[in-house]
Amino acid sequence: MKRFGIQNAILLVSFLFVQLLFTCFASSQNDDVYEDSASKWVRIRVGLVLDMDSLEGKMVGRSVTTALSDFYAINTDHKTRVSLSIRNSHGEPLLALASGNVLTFFFFLCQTFTHNLCVLSFAAVDLLHTVGVEAIIICGDSILQTKLLAEIGEKAKVPVISINSPISSSLSRYNHLIQATHDSSSEAKGITAFIHEFDWKSVALVYEDDDDWRESMQIMVDHFYENGVGVLSKAGFAVSSTEEMVMDRLGKMKDLGTSVFVVHMSEVIATRLFTCAERLGMMGEGFAWILTAKSMSSSFYGKEAMEGVVGFKTYIPMSRELQNFTLRLRTSLGNGDDVRLSVSGVWAHDVAWALARSAEMVNASSTLLDAITECRFKGLSGDFQVKDKKFLSDKFEIVNLLESGERRIGFWNGNGSFSSRRHFNKLETIIWPGGSAQTPGGRVLGESKRRKLRVLVTSSNRFPSLMEVDTDLATNVTTVKGFCIEVFQAAIAPFNYDLEFIPWRNGSNYDNLAIALSTQRFGIQNPILVSLLVLFLFFDSSSQNDDVYQGSGSDNERVRIRVGLVLDLDSLEGKMVGRSVTTALSDFYAINTDHKTRVSLSIRNSHGEPLLALASAVDLLQSEEVEAIITAGDSILQTKLLAEIGEKAKVPVISINSPISPSLSRYSHLIQATLDSSSEAKGITAFIHGFDWKSVGLVYEDDDDWRESMQLMVDHFYEEGVGVESKAGFAVSSTEEMVMDRLGKMKDLGTSVFVVHSSEVIATRLFTCAERLGMMGERFAWILTAKSMSSSFHGKEAMEGVVGFKTYIPMSRELQNFTLRLRTSLGNGDGFRLSVSGVWAHDVAWALARSAEMVNASSTLLEAITECRFKGLSGDFQVKDKMFLSDKFEIVNLLESGFCIEVFQAAIAPFNYDLEFIPWRNGSNYDNLAIALSTQKDKYDAAVGDITITANRAKYVDFTMPFTDMGLGIVAPRESSMWVFFHPLTRDLWITSAAFFVLTGTLVWLIERPDNKEFQGSWPKQIGVIFWFGFSTLVYAHREKLQHNLSRFVVTVWIFAVLILTTSYTATLTSMMTVQQIRFNSNKDHVGHLSGSLIANMSLTSPKFRSTNTKGLNTSKEYAQALLDNTVSFVVDELPYLKVLIGENPEKFLMVKAHCNTIGFGFMFQKGDDLVHRVSMEILKLRESDKISEMEKTSFESKLPYTADDTSNPLTLYMFRGLFMITGVSSALALALLLITWLRDNWDDLMNSVDVFLSRRLVHFRILCATSIHPNPLDDENAVQMAQRN
Repeated sequence: MKRFGIQNAILLVSFLFVQLLFTCFASSQNDDVYEDSASKWVRIRVGLVLDMDSLEGKMVGRSVTTALSDFYAINTDHKTRVSLSIRNSHGEPLLALASGNVLTFFFFLCQTFTHNLCVLSFAAVDLLHTVGVEAIIICGDSILQTKLLAEIGEKAKVPVISINSPISSSLSRYNHLIQATHDSSSEAKGITAFIHEFDWKSVALVYEDDDDWRESMQIMVDHFYENGVGVLSKAGFAVSSTEEMVMDRLGKMKDLGTSVFVVHMSEVIATRLFTCAERLGMMGEGFAWILTAKSMSSSFYGKEAMEGVVGFKTYIPMSRELQNFTLRLRTSLGNGDDVRLSVSGVWAHDVAWALARSAEMVNASSTLLDAITECRFKGLSGDFQVKDKKFLSDKFEIVNLLESGERRIGFWNGNGSFSSRRHFNKLETIIWPGGSAQTPGGRVLGESKRRKLRVLVTSSNRFPSLMEVDTDLATNVTTVKGFCIEVFQAAIAPFNYDLEFIPWRNGSNYDNLAIALSTQRFGIQNPILVSLLVLFLFFDSSSQNDDVYQGSGSDNERVRIRVGLVLDLDSLEGKMVGRSVTTALSDFYAINTDHKTRVSLSIRNSHGEPLLALASAVDLLQSEEVEAIITAGDSILQTKLLAEIGEKAKVPVISINSPISPSLSRYSHLIQATLDSSSEAKGITAFIHGFDWKSVGLVYEDDDDWRESMQLMVDHFYEEGVGVESKAGFAVSSTEEMVMDRLGKMKDLGTSVFVVHSSEVIATRLFTCAERLGMMGERFAWILTAKSMSSSFHGKEAMEGVVGFKTYIPMSRELQNFTLRLRTSLGNGDGFRLSVSGVWAHDVAWALARSAEMVNASSTLLEAITECRFKGLSGDFQVKDKMFLSDKFEIVNLLESGFCIEVFQAAIAPFNYDLEFIPWRNGSNYDNLAIALSTQKDKYDAAVGDITITANRAKYVDFTMPFTDMGLGIVAPRESSMWVFFHPLTRDLWITSAAFFVLTGTLVWLIERPDNKEFQGSWPKQIGVIFWFGFSTLVYAHREKLQHNLSRFVVTVWIFAVLILTTSYTATLTSMMTVQQIRFNSNKDHVGHLSGSLIANMSLTSPKFRSTNTKGLNTSKEYAQALLDNTVSFVVDELPYLKVLIGENPEKFLMVKAHCNTIGFGFMFQKGDDLVHRVSMEILKLRESDKISEMEKTSFESKLPYTADDTSNPLTLYMFRGLFMITGVSSALALALLLITWLRDNWDDLMNSVDVFLSRRLVHFRILCATSIHPNPLDDENAVQMAQRN
């Protein structure tokens, strides 16, 4: 084991713990602790964690103790006393964490890890009760230290007051953290306004290449971009940077024409920077240098090389109290005249007073945290007031550094304006570098020193007024003039180029000119100098699994290499990574049986907590003596903590899919396996430029790691001319109303192109809201980053049209087999899909196993890993600069998965294929598709779509089992007429039925009228009775009592007929309301079918259907239109097509299942492909689990259509001719019997009446004859009289 250096690592860790104990216990006895001698007061214990090795730490500590002495000297009547316990962090964040409570930290790190979150809770409780502190004060500009102590404070519910820590969005989630610092946002606005004041368009950034300096300047950089200040170039320098390095970088920036610089760095580096700048002539006229407030916290005055520099300083108002406090502090520290009270010292004084005042205010209804946030008083720094857990100084003094010292030129006020003693909203005159009062000119982004630009000009001279080219053959000098040249020269003038015109001699085909310009661009001097980029890479991580590989019994004879695995085993990703590592090691040693080493894993569960991951790593180092640690997680904080431990113990830490950050570059024992976020940023930027988009909107997850991981992309956008028009951050807790509101505002701004960087949970909600707002239609574009695409978004309807960047993993048989075995091992069934992290974990495991065998006396495990080369599942494994990066990305277009695609993706998912979909453009004859698949094996692997399984196609390809229902169906329009209730009967039947109702009423009236008073009365009444009685029999509602058997007979026969008619009507109407009639009329109806469908054509010509007029249709929309406008009476097709039609129009159409004569849809593969069987098995599983049914419901957007095997036609008179014949005969018989009875009863009267009638007619006849014979009037009169007498 000695050859791996592990003993030294353990000794080092042990030494650190001993030193930690000694330091902390020693510091607890420090005489700087403020303790009151009296015991009659309530003691409020407060911890003070400082770097006591630095002057700043000593000053803050002394400032706090002196301030408390002053406070209690004035407020002698207070019942409480703040008691300090000071711990020395030695400038180390982990020691600062330990200083929170040495006993707790020692237990936390050194005792056996219990794999439970209660460990951290115990630490917080122990900090609160054992040590007894009720608040912690820290000081320093380390964001890592602030985060760690804020995490402890959050768990223990103890206020942590951080002095001079940078403002960061990553700290906003800590409710118990209070920051006393300057307002970075106000400073950014002030520096931006200062730049605008002198009409400078762009600046260069020079900064300290350190985590805290980089993060603390990010607000300013963002503000520059958002307010039109271009960042022309960036340069970062570390403490270790030599003068040669500084000279080289500054020289390149000077060559770019940069003249305005913003400097953000410590005094040590800044002094070196300005010395080099002076040597390069960059501290003379024409240059401007601006120092940030953090940079100005050091004392720069009097440095000759910095004459003319302008600095922003946190403003502390001068007062007699401040002077007296400074004098006493100088005496206390014993530094004489050299001591100068820093801003942190002033803030420390006010924080101490705030704590003392708040301690007195605490009662049963309020906590110390509440009291601090409500505290108000006049302090040395001004009015003390905490807002949003921050005490901020938002006013800045602007000074001009001269050889003689600092010269105040004005102020930047928190209200957003400049001021000076003599001017409102204006600064005093500035002495710039070189001693000049003339403002440096600055430059527009894109300017440079004069360079040559070679320009091809068309030389045909066909239109001289547009372009005239003349070349002097003697001197070979080309002169050009004309309108085109004038416009070009005016447009190019601001960019300071020397133009060389080269005539185009190859004809007037300017297509060739364009090709020449594009293909020979590398042979021409590049006209644009690419700015030096300083990359801020923060990218995410995902984790994976839970087993320990121990090997077989024979492995005990081999050398065991212990490796720790720290994962979040509560997550699927963590389980997958763990299982991937163990399975990979099993595979490796099954192949390499002769290896003398065996990697043995020890797994710890971090539960997704960075501090538990840290404790796990320490436990692995001490108890398991691991020689390497593998971790996976999306927390950059976790990566830093474990990298710090690995650095101290000299043990390699391999981080899978962790965010890339410049802050991790200093860890020589950290290896990262992740995607190349720089390459991705370039890819997305190029994609945006490819469509000539000028600006985008950024939508991101409002979380530390998501924000940090998108920063490189944002920087790249700005540097490549892509504007960020708007930003919107959403948390998991964001409601749909919040998302709708923010998206609506972005839409109102005119934003149409969006880059989304968020998890699936938020993205799904985002796109649903975007669809409601009409932002998923035409004119809008959405781009998903690779981290976002780590989730499976396919098939989500609301995301149709979105473009995504995905880390590319090449497909191979080894990857398929590994995925299958991993799925079986995890038992996740059909939903399992191997993630990118799982693939990288496999390759990392193989790299470790190979490297363990390569280690010898002259090399370490770390060196062996960095030198390891092999072909892994993710491609060629090779570590460069301590990173194994995937720089190739697959660009995919998310579409609403059709049903066939969705089933295929679900069936193929377990085999971990990257799918490339190639549209078939050669018509709807899928026999040709089958032939193409079988003959072009190098081009196609499978075919997916609405492909029916047929015997002819099976000659060329192998089909999977069908995934759809089998058979053909018929669809017709639903009846939507308001007169649908008339449709069950034909017109003839309606008229005949109505006539029989009237006939029955009349016949009954005739029979009953003589004796039944209910049928007597006035004529209108009798007519009403006739119609009422006849139609009331329809519902058996007649109330008239019948007295004659004959009428009863008539009514009985008619009611029987009515019963049959009503039941038939009801049945037919019910059928029509559920299953629309379909009339197979060979002479009249047109039948629609899928154009080119052999199955439909074959079915329509089969005996099952009669000969019809057919019409080919192509889409479901054409089907619907043809049915609605009666172009076709119905549609015949295979069931899946008809389900789509019904699903799109559930209220308009219905389907009648005709017959089963097709097998259904299937997927086609190459003959003999083993995927046929495997995919068929997956289809079976999908059917058994009802997932295919769920997909149908989702795809067809409706309940499955109602089907029936029978159809019904309207009822006709011919159908009921027998019924009406019986009724008619019965009525006629009744009428005959009525007539006979009447004649029998009235025969004598009838005969008498006939006799009288006949005799009278005879008399009239005689008179007529007499008149005709004797025309004399008298005779006529006599004849009449005679006739009357007779």
